[in-house]
Amino acid sequence: MLGEKDTTITALTPVWLDSKSRGVRDYYREGW
Repeated sequence: MLGEKDTTITALTPVWLDSKSRGVRDYYREGW
């Protein structure tokens, strides 16, 4: 599940959020 969600989030993450993708991914990992 984590892998799938991570991939989906990364694919939906806009380019302007690329730099923040790390923080977002970490945040989602903790939340989920």
